[in-house]
Amino acid sequence: MYIKRSGEAPWGYFVIEKRKEYASETLGQPLDWEELSAVEQRYQDAEEMRLLYVAATRARNLLVVSTYPAKPEASPWHTLSPHLTGVPELETPEDAAEAAAEAGIDLTAEELAAAREGFLGPGSPVCTPSYAAASVTSLTKEGAQVPPWSATGRGKSWGIAVHRVLEACARKTPANLNLFIENVLAEEGRHPSEKDEVSALINEILDSPLWQRMLRSKKWFAELPFAVKTDGEGLNTGAAGETIISGVIDLVFEEDDGWVIVDYKTDTVENEEELDKLIQYYTPQVEMYRKLWENITNGKVYETGLYYTHLKQWVVV
Repeated sequence: MYIKRSGEAPWGYFVIEKRKEYASETLGQPLDWEELSAVEQRYQDAEEMRLLYVAATRARNLLVVSTYPAKPEASPWHTLSPHLTGVPELETPEDAAEAAAEAGIDLTAEELAAAREGFLGPGSPVCTPSYAAASVTSLTKEGAQVPPWSATGRGKSWGIAVHRVLEACARKTPANLNLFIENVLAEEGRHPSEKDEVSALINEILDSPLWQRMLRSKKWFAELPFAVKTDGEGLNTGAAGETIISGVIDLVFEEDDGWVIVDYKTDTVENEEELDKLIQYYTPQVEMYRKLWENITNGKVYETGLYYTHLKQWVVV
């Protein structure tokens, strides 16, 4: 058979054969079958090579390749055969057993238990982490006094939905924004009646001066994940020892004067006092984003801030 995989839908071309024991008779075949079968064979060969690549690169410490000298083509690894010259063969189990016997290895059950305890016990280097992992959020909010939030009943999924729509608009505004919002709300378990509110909110943000700055910038990235290794000293992150610090920056864009980092906040803010407390709470997080981003890019971050979607307000911190 030949499967044509280009275009919107696949097409199949099949040969009809009559088989009897080890012989077969062709009863019907598509036009230009020789050309079509050659194309299919090239695809299957490439697929076989891809499978071999995946299988070979699974190996972490040692790749064992079996051979079949009598029928090399029957081995799934035969493509690697030209590259095995000079590669040593593994010892057979019999050879390994003889070598162990000759070495005079003789352990008691107690010695084996002690060895296992030493190898896998709490004090073993194998069980000691060689590095730590932390997130920007955990480092900046640990021990911080959480400000009181205004009760809205919206929960975390509201913020996730707004972030997802803004991310899509930063990459390329969906052709049907309202339909996209409906789908996001459904995926986040939100009520469909919130579509108009989200749509109005998003459109106001897209018309904001900050968003227009982003569109005029040299480059921008939305919902950008990152990870940075630090020794706990150079970046003054509060992490002890070698630590992998990870995070996600909501929006970062580059202007002539340097980078601008934006952190969206979907908190409901009722008054100036609430806003001030929230700014104090979130500022360390944005400051750490600045340090880490400058470390990643070797560039300058000249402006960081919080964009409060409830207020449609950009607060530089």
